Amino acid sequence: MPPVRICRILEPVSCNIINERIRVYDLGVSVAGRAEIELTAEKGSEIVLRYAERLYPDGRADREHISKMLYSGEFQTEKYICCGKERESYHSKFTYHGFRYVEAEFLNGGVTDFLLRGQYMHTDFESAGFFECSDQTINKLQQCTLRSTLNNFFGLPTDCPHREKLGWTGDALLSAQHTLLNFNAMTAYEKWLEDFIDAQRISGQLPGVIPTNGFGYNWGNGPAWDSALIQLPWYVYVYTGNKHILAANYNAMKKYMNFLDGIAVKNIVNYGLGDWNSPDRANDDYKCPAAFSGTAYYYRDAVILSDIALILGKSDEHKFYKALSEEIKQSFRRKFIDLKNVSAAGNCQASTAIAIDFGMLNPQEIPLFAELLKRQVEEKGFKVDTGILGTKALLFALSETGNSDIAYRLVTQTEYPGWGWWLANGATTLWGNWDGKSSRDHHMFGCVSQWFYECLAGIRPDPSAPGFRRFCFKPALLKAVSSISCSHMCMYGEISAEIRFSGDIFTAVLSVPAGCTAVICLAQEKRTVSFRPRGGEWRRTCGIFELCSGEYELSVDLQGEN
Repeated sequence: MPPVRICRILEPVSCNIINERIRVYDLGVSVAGRAEIELTAEKGSEIVLRYAERLYPDGRADREHISKMLYSGEFQTEKYICCGKERESYHSKFTYHGFRYVEAEFLNGGVTDFLLRGQYMHTDFESAGFFECSDQTINKLQQCTLRSTLNNFFGLPTDCPHREKLGWTGDALLSAQHTLLNFNAMTAYEKWLEDFIDAQRISGQLPGVIPTNGFGYNWGNGPAWDSALIQLPWYVYVYTGNKHILAANYNAMKKYMNFLDGIAVKNIVNYGLGDWNSPDRANDDYKCPAAFSGTAYYYRDAVILSDIALILGKSDEHKFYKALSEEIKQSFRRKFIDLKNVSAAGNCQASTAIAIDFGMLNPQEIPLFAELLKRQVEEKGFKVDTGILGTKALLFALSETGNSDIAYRLVTQTEYPGWGWWLANGATTLWGNWDGKSSRDHHMFGCVSQWFYECLAGIRPDPSAPGFRRFCFKPALLKAVSSISCSHMCMYGEISAEIRFSGDIFTAVLSVPAGCTAVICLAQEKRTVSFRPRGGEWRRTCGIFELCSGEYELSVDLQGEN
């Protein structure tokens, strides 16, 4: 896997002189890493560096909200005693911090010509994707997501780079797909999954934090977190084509499923964390029951494990897990789905979205629940009312039911709660909860970046031909986003789409790498799709248009008749 490196040197954008002893440097954005200093000083002069992601009203470093988990000692603090050389420099070793601001305090005199820079550090991934569009709110959120993802990858995916630095499994699972779209992270995930096997108990139980010192087995886990053992290898396979990662973790996956089977009551799993960090977090009012989300993840695990068994040639186990998944689904529906009143347990955005997104509904039921979800979003003023599990399901449930315009309003909403509200309050990274009172450098709400690629730009992998050997092109066709530039470097080459709107005419130039096939999913009622190959060939099979490797120009008249 790539090593952790100093990937950039950042010059401060400003320096606020608090008094003759204290200066506060602003790097402009929240990063992970450390400061390097150069100075001339008398021997014995002492300098204290304090790292923070926000400031007190008086301009000094505020670390209260991220130091609450400290057991002892000083938090995100470094002290340097000068040796008295004509010119000396210093940076810490074997540690890193999460910060935007560095407060430098000179405890005694004798320091002159003081310079401070930021060393931006993270696992040094190659870039694998690019997304930019005409909406600057979306572009800023994409940059916030990239920054939060890198700030939280130091050999393993962590939750935050300052407060805990822990490998929370649920956070990483929610972020895995957008990470794989944006970065070449395959080998880093392979390494981290070895740690899952090390942490797994004989019973199959997993902690919510991996690696662990013992914490996380009895609190902080649950199916939505533990499922990273099954779903993360699956995502790596789907996005990169790496079949080995399935075989390497298959026995551990089965072991965990046996653990879930042992604690399930009539196929319902009721333990662990649920829809964490909803806007009602302060009151611990999780509208979506933990048993609801936990059983949904249990179902998805069984579906995925059935598919993995088939890929690995284990036909009997494929049949077993397929049958188990159907039993879980029916138990879930009996307990949590009210078809008479068209509602899901909790009657909230999260439960409705999960029911749709996780495939818990029959085809004829989906339009009814899609209408319910629209009403639930409208009743909240087009604002999210979900935690980390429900938020991801919400965006994709809306888009998959033809409501990408509503998802777009949620994403760009500038009132609380929402991503746009974060930006309006100065966010340069994604925050750990909607009100921003805790960590302001988490990545678990980064599903927006995946939504940008797969729904706005419409480039999404096909699990039946992994690694984008076959992929779907299904952009949202939103006039509010008049241009999109998107690309992803898959194992076969670069997929790219340049999308434009002019009046009612949608046009796209799509590039399909050699050996790959794009399935076009643009045709809708009263709309005509036209193709113009620019060096490629296309075919139509059973009413589905497939574009072979090459470049194509596509256009859709939104007012046109078939």
